[in-house]
Amino acid sequence: MGQVAALMSSTAATAARQDPPFSSGLVKSLLLSVNDTDAPKRISNEALDSCGKFLQDFIEDVRDRALIVAECEHEVNGKPDSSPMIRAHHITKVAAGIIMDYS
Repeated sequence: MGQVAALMSSTAATAARQDPPFSSGLVKSLLLSVNDTDAPKRISNEALDSCGKFLQDFIEDVRDRALIVAECEHEVNGKPDSSPMIRAHHITKVAAGIIMDYS
C-alpha cells in the first residue's frame, strides 16, 4: 500500500509543476503529423500548451496504472529482491480502461 501512496504523492508533485510538459515544437509536430487534409495548419501557443498538458496527464496515467499492474504481477511471482518493470503487456492490460476514461 505504501507504493500506491508514493505514486499518488508523485503524481500530485508532478501536477504542481509549472514547467511545460512537452515542448511546443514536439506537440505541434505530433498534431500536424496526422494525415488529415482538414486539420488546421496553424495552432495557437495556448492550444499547444493545453495539448502538451493533456499528453503529460495521459502518459502519467498510463504509467501509474501500468505500474500498479506490474506491482501486482511482481508480488504474485514472488520476486521481493527486485523492483517491478513496466512491460508492454502491462500497458495493454490498462489500455481499455484508459481509453474509456479519456473518451
